[in-house]
Amino acid sequence: HVARDRLSGRIIGYIQYRVEKKTNEAKCHAHICYLKVLMRYRERGIATELVIAAQDYLKLVCLFD
Repeated sequence: HVARDRLSGRIIGYIQYRVEKKTNEAKCHAHICYLKVLMRYRERGIATELVIAAQDYLKLVCLFD
C-alpha cells in the first residue's frame, strides 16, 4: 500500500508487510517489514492510515482465502 500527495500524486509513504498463512493459531497473520513516511508529511496520521489499509486488506485475504 502507498500514500500519495493529493496534488502531485507523488508517493509520500508506504507499508510493506509479509503474510504467513495457515498457522496453528490463525488462518493467517502478517508482520510489518517497512513503514515509511517522508519527513515533511509526518505527524498527519499517514502511517496510521497505511496500517489501517493493510489491516482491512488482510482481513479480506484471511477470510476469503
